[in-house]
Amino acid sequence: MNNLFYNTMKSLRMSNWTPKGLLVALAAGLLLAACSCSADAPKSIEAPKLTDASQIDLPLLKYLPTDEDNRLIDKAIERYKVQCGQRFGVTLPVEDHYIDPAIPQRRYGLINRDEVEKYGYDLPPVPGQQKNNKEGDAISPKQALEDEVRVGKKPDGSRSTLKDAKGNPLPEGGCAQEAWDRVRGEVPFDYEDFPLRLMDEAMDLTEADPRHIEAEKDWSACMRKAGHEFEHVYESGDSVRKKDFETQRTMALLEVDCAQEANYPGRAMAIDIEYQRKLIKENEAGLRDALDKKNKLVANAKKALK
Repeated sequence: MNNLFYNTMKSLRMSNWTPKGLLVALAAGLLLAACSCSADAPKSIEAPKLTDASQIDLPLLKYLPTDEDNRLIDKAIERYKVQCGQRFGVTLPVEDHYIDPAIPQRRYGLINRDEVEKYGYDLPPVPGQQKNNKEGDAISPKQALEDEVRVGKKPDGSRSTLKDAKGNPLPEGGCAQEAWDRVRGEVPFDYEDFPLRLMDEAMDLTEADPRHIEAEKDWSACMRKAGHEFEHVYESGDSVRKKDFETQRTMALLEVDCAQEANYPGRAMAIDIEYQRKLIKENEAGLRDALDKKNKLVANAKKALK
């Protein structure tokens, strides 16, 4: 199997399945090919029991924004966006965005059985998510103007020609881009990439560890009792991806029950933590820089909200 494809699919399986997760996964597949990080795996491990994804606690998360940080940053962006819209005579609505959890909910496969009972392999619906207009639906002139000011493009996709009272054109990318740039300041757009790459690297090392392989074997043995032959945890979901929901849900419940029987999530996390701690020691300078950038971004957001 192509290594880049394998690393990409593996990273997606262990992430929250966001568009950014896809980009990080693709980058990880390329970067890990050049990685020479290795270590002798410890012989034993003390594994916690994970029954809820909120229990996931990883050392590298320190270098990434928390849920509270992301909410703060989002509020600051909304404030600047509204201010920008006012320059162009438009009152942009304050959007209450759903913030993806900082904790990677599916890093070790399915954990939350109550969610699996309701949604199978699907993620729970986003709280308060607004439905977008369907393609072909008419939008009001007011909404069309708001959209143009927000994203900097006319309904036909061409760049906006709107100008403010002083004759200044609408910034490229609209008020949303201007707001993000103001909050970001000198913090680069890719400030999260380094710790995220190390998260993927730790997962790669974890999956190659003999103790992780043993944990998956225990999970596989449980699945075999139900008549399924899988080597890796992510294979069960892949096997029913094109099936109807009830078939998917049945497989998802079996996967999560076997994961709990083998304590796969807890064992995987314990190994993951070991490798993350090692990577932190090996990459102190780069992570310190990432942490400084994260703290700067949060400080900028707090300043905007004063």
